[in-house]
Amino acid sequence: MRCEFRGKYPFWHNDGLLVEHCLFREGARAAIWYSRNLHMKDTRVEAPKMFRDMDGMVLENVVLTDALECCWHCRNAKLRGVQAEHGDYLFMHGENIDVDGFRLNGNYSFQYCRNVVIRNAEIHSKDAFWNTEDVTVYDSVVDGEYLGWHSRNLRLVNCRISGTQALCYAENLVLENCTLGEDADLCFEYSSVHAEIKGRVHSVKNPRSGRIVAEEYGDIILDEHCKAPANCSIERKKTIRRSRMKYDFDTVVPRRGTNSYKWDSMPREDILPMWVADMDFRTAPAVTEAIRKRAEHGIFGYTRVPDSYYEAVVNWFERRHGWKINPEWMIYTTGVVPALSAVIRALTVPGDKVLVQTPVYNCFFSSIRNNGCVAETCPLKYENGRYTLDAEDLERKASDPAVKLMLLCNPHNPAGRVWTREELEEMAAICRRNGVFVVADEIHCELTYPGHPYTPFASLSEDALHHSVTCISPSKAFNLAGIQIANIVAADEEVRKRIDKAININEVCDVNSFAVDALEAAYNGGEDWLEELKLYLYGNYEIVRDMLAERLPQLRVVPLEGTYLVWIDCSALGLPSAEIVRLLEEEGRVLVNGGEMYGETAGCFIRLNVACPRKLLLEGLERIIRTLCGRISGTRTCPSGPAGS
Repeated sequence: MRCEFRGKYPFWHNDGLLVEHCLFREGARAAIWYSRNLHMKDTRVEAPKMFRDMDGMVLENVVLTDALECCWHCRNAKLRGVQAEHGDYLFMHGENIDVDGFRLNGNYSFQYCRNVVIRNAEIHSKDAFWNTEDVTVYDSVVDGEYLGWHSRNLRLVNCRISGTQALCYAENLVLENCTLGEDADLCFEYSSVHAEIKGRVHSVKNPRSGRIVAEEYGDIILDEHCKAPANCSIERKKTIRRSRMKYDFDTVVPRRGTNSYKWDSMPREDILPMWVADMDFRTAPAVTEAIRKRAEHGIFGYTRVPDSYYEAVVNWFERRHGWKINPEWMIYTTGVVPALSAVIRALTVPGDKVLVQTPVYNCFFSSIRNNGCVAETCPLKYENGRYTLDAEDLERKASDPAVKLMLLCNPHNPAGRVWTREELEEMAAICRRNGVFVVADEIHCELTYPGHPYTPFASLSEDALHHSVTCISPSKAFNLAGIQIANIVAADEEVRKRIDKAININEVCDVNSFAVDALEAAYNGGEDWLEELKLYLYGNYEIVRDMLAERLPQLRVVPLEGTYLVWIDCSALGLPSAEIVRLLEEEGRVLVNGGEMYGETAGCFIRLNVACPRKLLLEGLERIIRTLCGRISGTRTCPSGPAGS
């Protein structure tokens, strides 16, 4: 405390260092390297190259007058009220960085960083955030050319952005309520992007996919160099311009009379079903064509699963999600629910407890009960209209020796969460400490939206891989539920043998004649269709969110990060969800799911399936609004709005 340092390298290889009211002169370069658990407060640093290869670092009210090459390879850092001048190459290869109240002048900052959150910052930096992953910037000014190139999961919220050729070559780029300066030209080239921009965008050039919304545009450049899928939608004042959209999701395809569980289970034909989780869209043309060719053969004997099947799954998950699956880990079966039941049967004995995070997919409860086990519920935290992990409760429940498994829903149905890597790592650590094996239902893994990338639980670490199994299927993403195909991924050989035995006891190991061809076609030829589908689904969610906000604002739509299942808080009605479902069916002629079936104890939520053409969605919303608005306002009249509002 209250020291002045002039010599080089004073603090290397330390643990638990407190530096307060100190001064590091220019000669004290590279002063703190290879150390852990540093806390520096109210200090001025005039020396370059401070902080290298650090783990655990808190900087409060620190001024760095020469921040050249500072903070390389630093992990688990927290910065509060930090100013950095001449900060070229600041925070190279950093990880788990939390910044609030920050000013930087210096180029090439935050390159190759992972898991960064920045708030209330002013960043003047050429080439900032290159090759980063999972970076979020809130309420900040970001100025500098070539911002965010080659980044993955970069999210900018309430930011002012300037500098030429910003945000190019990015994957899962998100802008929320941002402003772009006049010099921010040629934006979004070859990026997958979801952007909501205030004011004018000077120029947009060849975005790959996603959606851009702005009040005004200068130049929109869409030429032959635009990379596949080349389907980015550009919106101005509710009008969407789609560049080379290939697939039709607007046409209503009648499903009554096709033995559809969703449509043909209705007691009356005037009821609109928005409940069962399948889609009212034709599947990808590549899948349809593969099934047609198989049908034309005319012989549907016992099916062998070929090597090409495993190759399709392996290549898909490695290409899209960075998860390398060994084909030997895979067990094919008829569906994810039979898979879950087989895993529970293989890894428990009757009377064991199985953790579930409620509200959660209702079949979790039946699979647990049917195998003689007990569901141990761990409710998610519901705060400010959003669900989060309750780590304390999970730790407490997991510590019960009777708890053997946790069923993880990733992405989460019905809450619409896509768990972040940090949340999954926390779950993994809790389960590992308490000897709880994780069973991950990741059937909705492809249906995630910009800013919310899917992380396979098993990809977290070798430990997570060998203390979990994962259930996957193309059925949700490609509307193939009736084809009956799924895979269990189990890296541990002994676990895999036990599951295989459990599957064979129930004789659900064989797949039908169309399943192999459908899966291969989906994974090998359906990617561009899937990307357009996700764009359409998210547009449907936005319609629900905006229409209810305008005409029935007492209902709260939970933000949708993944799936096509919108979770709506109806507590303002003062009615249990079962009664809301009854009213909507009997008076509104629309069928939804009530929250209690998902273990939602407050009993005031409904689940709405929005995977349908817009015409059906708008009709369903009108019926919901007409039925429920009077229950809140005390009148049987209902505010009207234009179709599509």
